[in-house]
Parts: sequence; C-alpha cells; structure tokens
Amino acid sequence: MKNLFSFSILMLAFISQISAYNAPKTATLSVIEDQKAVILNLSEIDATSFVLFDKNGTRVYSQEIEKFDTGVKYVMNYLPTGPYNIEIHGDNFVEVYHAIITKDAIEIESSEAHFRPSISATNNKVVVDAELAEKEDVEVSIFDKKGYLVYSFNDHKTGNYNRVFDLNKLKKGQYSVVVSTDYFTESSTISL
Repeated sequence: MKNLFSFSILMLAFISQISAYNAPKTATLSVIEDQKAVILNLSEIDATSFVLFDKNGTRVYSQEIEKFDTGVKYVMNYLPTGPYNIEIHGDNFVEVYHAIITKDAIEIESSEAHFRPSISATNNKVVVDAELAEKEDVEVSIFDKKGYLVYSFNDHKTGNYNRVFDLNKLKKGQYSVVVSTDYFTESSTISL
C-alpha cells in the first residue's frame, strides 16, 4: 500500500511536469519605472513581432523580433499621451497589453493571451481545442473538396473550448476544416 501511494505521488508529479511543459508559454512585458519604456523578456518564448496600436486601432509601430533576442527595450518618448494596445505575436499566441501612456510613464492596465486553436481528426470525428482569454467568437467551417460549405458552427466562449464534431453523416472524401477565433485562423484537411 505504501509503494502504491508513493507511485501515485510520483505519477502525479510527472503528469504535472508534462502539463507545465506543454502549457503555452507567453512573453513578459515589464514597465521601466519613471520612464516611458518597457522591456520585453523573451527568455521563455519565441515571439516574432512587437506591435503598438493607438486608441483608434491604428498601427503606430511594429518590429520583427530576432530569434536570438532574449530581451528588447522599447522607449516610447515620442508617443502622445493616451491609451494604447501593445501586441506581442508568436507563431501560436498573441499577447495583448492594454496600456496608458502618460507624460512621464507607461502603465499596463490589463493583459490577455490568445492561443492558436488546434484541430484533430479520428474515426469520422473532428476535435477542436482552444484556450480563449476572453469572450471570443469561435467559428468552425467544413468544406468539401469542391470548396462548398457543408457545415458551419458559431459559438461565443471564454476559457477552455473543446468541441467534438461528428462527421458520420458526410460522404466519404476529403474535407477542409477551418477554425477561426478573434486572433487566429487554423485549417486542416481530413479524409473520411
């Protein structure tokens, strides 16, 4: 019994390690005190770009991030005061920071992370998984090989999104599955 208990604790620790390893990694944006500047910490993630939008959604700055950068400092002295959105893009995520730039500083009011949805298919079923940071629209569309829409589904969700679509009623053949969220569109070709 004692060995079984020890084995259970060991397996739980192992599973926790795997879950932590597979969890999406995100950037860290730090405000530099008493400056209109931020530092983007890239030691844990593979970010591809830094984009800054003004309150109207107009892109005012963007920069591609080099693969070997571990940290990048962005000085924003030239920007007028007001609200901005800072987006950090990676292949599988987008982080959005809602910031206020004042005369002398930057304040991060809130942030959220958005992750690319995944599509898997087995036994005439399609599984869609997504991690949604806030209320996001999720649209699933399935097209036949001629490009005709054969199935469409819309949802508005928050948090973990997992949905199984049973395709047993469709004819055998090739289909394209397209999943769109507010920040990503992912597609996959499946055979029935």
